[in-house]
Amino acid sequence: MSNHQKKINVLLEMAKKHKDAIWSTQRSKVGHNLRSMAYKNNTVKLDISNFDELIEINKEELFIYVEPNIRMDKLVEKLLPMGFRPQVVPEFKGITVGGAIQGLAGESSSFEYGFFHDACLEYEILLGSGEIVIANKEKNADLFYAIPGSYGSLGIITLVKLKIVRCHP
Repeated sequence: MSNHQKKINVLLEMAKKHKDAIWSTQRSKVGHNLRSMAYKNNTVKLDISNFDELIEINKEELFIYVEPNIRMDKLVEKLLPMGFRPQVVPEFKGITVGGAIQGLAGESSSFEYGFFHDACLEYEILLGSGEIVIANKEKNADLFYAIPGSYGSLGIITLVKLKIVRCHP
């Protein structure tokens, strides 16, 4: 069983245990990019702080599988030595992949590639029902198109298939 699947299993157990509660995500204890987090006070926090890995890189088809809590600076650090980068790299280093999707990140390369989420090919999402689903342009397309800018209200992203581009020294 992969490390990612182990994390999913722990998350699913937590979700089942609190199936009738209102969930929110808990990331790291380090600062965040939002204002007051008081709205999360009466929620069950599902800890996704360890969903921060680059899972796979496909150098031929130019995409990666990446978890949502990896910070952009860490993702770029991992990809650059291999000659790649995400199509859109938010200039705020601390933003996570999930945050860039859920918060509609657009940056200097957006004139060519669109918003950060426009480079996303697929999401793995934990729904409020406790079910993990895959959403892409063919499967659960309504969810795929609704996730960007939804600020986590439709589900918790657990994995992203993301386009990358080659970059030169």
